[in-house]
Amino acid sequence: MFSSPMMHDGIVLLCYGMGAVFVFLTVLFLATALMSACVRAWLSGDGGARPAVAEAVAGRVPRRHVGAIMAAVHRYRRRSSPR
Repeated sequence: MFSSPMMHDGIVLLCYGMGAVFVFLTVLFLATALMSACVRAWLSGDGGARPAVAEAVAGRVPRRHVGAIMAAVHRYRRRSSPR
């Protein structure tokens, strides 16, 4: 099939290289997914921002103030986002 041993060695080296890149990228993907899951679990442990909004609506801050603050934050983020 191969015309020379050099061609055979080149094909073998190509397969080893592609295999190494595939394994590296697979490990990188799995490590990134695992770190993402760990960070999500770690950040959700403290409750996040949702209970604070629910607590504010429950009685400490008037509901219309919360709505105005949320609208202002949304408007600020929309203006500040990179384009």
